[in-house]
Amino acid sequence: MLDALQRWLQRRGAASSPLESATLIEAVPGNGTVLIDVRTAREHQGGTLVGAINVPLSQLDAWIATAVPDRERPIQLFCASGSRSEGACRLLRHLGYQDVHNAGGLVVASARLHLPIEHP
Repeated sequence: MLDALQRWLQRRGAASSPLESATLIEAVPGNGTVLIDVRTAREHQGGTLVGAINVPLSQLDAWIATAVPDRERPIQLFCASGSRSEGACRLLRHLGYQDVHNAGGLVVASARLHLPIEHP
Protein backbone atom coordinates (compact mmCIF):
# COMPACT_ATOMS: atom_id res chain seq x y z
CA MET A 1 0.00 0.00 0.00
CA LEU A 2 2.79 2.43 0.88
CA ASP A 3 4.57 1.89 -2.45
CA ALA A 4 1.31 2.48 -4.29
CA LEU A 5 0.74 5.70 -2.34
CA GLN A 6 4.26 6.89 -3.14
CA ARG A 7 3.81 6.21 -6.85
CA TRP A 8 0.41 7.92 -6.83
CA LEU A 9 1.86 11.00 -5.12
CA GLN A 10 4.81 11.14 -7.52
CA ARG A 11 2.56 10.95 -10.59
CA ARG A 12 0.42 13.81 -9.34
CA GLY A 13 3.12 15.82 -7.56
CA ALA A 14 3.03 16.85 -3.92
CA ALA A 15 0.44 19.38 -2.87
CA SER A 16 2.11 22.76 -2.53
CA SER A 17 -0.53 24.67 -0.59
CA PRO A 18 -3.19 23.90 2.01
CA LEU A 19 -5.91 24.45 -0.59
CA GLU A 20 -4.36 21.90 -2.94
CA SER A 21 -3.81 19.61 0.05
CA ALA A 22 -7.52 19.61 0.82
CA THR A 23 -8.14 18.05 -2.58
CA LEU A 24 -5.33 15.56 -2.03
CA ILE A 25 -6.87 14.25 1.22
CA GLU A 26 -10.06 13.24 -0.54
CA ALA A 27 -8.26 11.86 -3.59
CA VAL A 28 -5.81 9.39 -2.03
CA PRO A 29 -7.37 5.94 -2.51
CA GLY A 30 -7.84 3.98 0.72
CA ASN A 31 -6.57 6.86 2.83
CA GLY A 32 -8.28 6.61 6.21
CA THR A 33 -5.94 8.65 8.38
CA VAL A 34 -5.03 12.25 7.64
CA LEU A 35 -1.32 12.85 8.26
CA ILE A 36 -0.47 16.50 8.92
CA ASP A 37 2.98 18.06 9.23
CA VAL A 38 2.42 21.25 11.28
CA ARG A 39 5.94 22.60 10.75
CA THR A 40 6.74 25.60 8.58
CA ALA A 41 7.03 25.17 4.81
CA ARG A 42 10.79 25.62 5.09
CA GLU A 43 11.07 22.81 7.66
CA HIS A 44 8.80 20.60 5.55
CA GLN A 45 11.10 21.03 2.53
CA GLY A 46 13.96 19.58 4.59
CA GLY A 47 12.15 16.25 4.91
CA THR A 48 8.72 14.94 5.79
CA LEU A 49 6.78 11.69 6.05
CA VAL A 50 5.50 10.09 2.87
CA GLY A 51 1.87 11.12 2.37
CA ALA A 52 2.00 14.02 4.84
CA ILE A 53 0.27 17.29 4.15
CA ASN A 54 2.07 20.43 5.27
CA VAL A 55 -0.23 22.82 7.09
CA PRO A 56 1.73 25.10 9.42
CA LEU A 57 0.23 25.32 12.89
CA SER A 58 -0.56 29.01 12.32
CA GLN A 59 -2.89 28.04 9.43
CA LEU A 60 -4.43 24.87 10.85
CA ASP A 61 -7.58 26.34 12.38
CA ALA A 62 -8.56 28.12 9.15
CA TRP A 63 -7.81 25.06 6.99
CA ILE A 64 -9.12 22.04 8.89
CA ALA A 65 -12.92 22.45 8.73
CA THR A 66 -12.95 22.66 4.94
CA ALA A 67 -10.28 20.02 4.33
CA VAL A 68 -11.46 17.48 6.92
CA PRO A 69 -15.17 18.05 7.60
CA ASP A 70 -15.59 14.60 9.21
CA ARG A 71 -14.68 15.25 12.85
CA GLU A 72 -14.44 11.50 13.52
CA ARG A 73 -11.79 10.89 10.85
CA PRO A 74 -8.45 9.81 12.36
CA ILE A 75 -5.76 12.50 12.27
CA GLN A 76 -2.05 12.07 13.05
CA LEU A 77 0.00 15.22 13.56
CA PHE A 78 3.75 15.70 13.78
CA CYS A 79 6.32 18.50 13.89
CA ALA A 80 10.03 18.73 14.69
CA SER A 81 9.93 17.71 18.36
CA GLY A 82 6.30 16.98 19.22
CA SER A 83 5.54 20.30 20.92
CA ARG A 84 3.71 22.04 18.08
CA SER A 85 1.88 18.86 17.16
CA GLU A 86 0.69 18.56 20.78
CA GLY A 87 -0.66 22.13 20.53
CA ALA A 88 -2.31 21.18 17.23
CA CYS A 89 -3.95 18.19 18.91
CA ARG A 90 -5.37 20.43 21.64
CA LEU A 91 -6.66 22.87 19.01
CA LEU A 92 -8.36 20.15 16.96
CA ARG A 93 -9.94 18.58 20.05
CA HIS A 94 -11.25 22.03 21.00
CA LEU A 95 -12.76 22.26 17.50
CA GLY A 96 -14.54 18.94 18.03
CA TYR A 97 -12.21 16.47 16.31
CA GLN A 98 -12.35 13.20 18.22
CA ASP A 99 -9.64 10.90 16.85
CA VAL A 100 -6.56 13.15 17.03
CA HIS A 101 -3.06 11.89 17.86
CA ASN A 102 0.35 13.45 18.37
CA ALA A 103 2.85 11.27 16.50
CA GLY A 104 5.71 13.38 17.92
CA GLY A 105 8.72 14.74 16.10
CA LEU A 106 9.60 13.77 12.54
CA VAL A 107 11.98 10.91 13.34
CA VAL A 108 9.81 9.52 16.16
CA ALA A 109 6.69 9.81 13.96
CA SER A 110 8.47 7.94 11.17
CA ALA A 111 9.22 5.05 13.52
CA ARG A 112 5.79 5.07 15.21
CA LEU A 113 3.82 5.17 11.98
CA HIS A 114 6.22 2.98 9.97
CA LEU A 115 6.51 5.64 7.27
CA PRO A 116 9.71 6.68 5.54
CA ILE A 117 11.02 10.23 5.46
CA GLU A 118 11.09 11.78 2.00
CA HIS A 119 12.64 15.00 0.73
CA PRO A 120 10.10 16.88 -1.41
